[in-house]
Amino acid sequence: MISPEERESRLRKMMKEGKNSLLEHYSALFVQFIDEADALFSRGDHALGVDVLMKAILYNKILTDIEAS
Repeated sequence: MISPEERESRLRKMMKEGKNSLLEHYSALFVQFIDEADALFSRGDHALGVDVLMKAILYNKILTDIEAS
């Protein structure tokens, strides 16, 4: 049987790994959106570029919230 301390330690480790995984995932998406917005602005497609840039801002907010938790 697992002691309560060991169970808590395992749970904390799993939460930390999950948080790191989320940070990696949303960081990659943020960079992808920034690159895509840059390409759209370069081609002169400003309306779509702004839309993609807004998505990047949303993902940046999600990253900030995850890091704060």
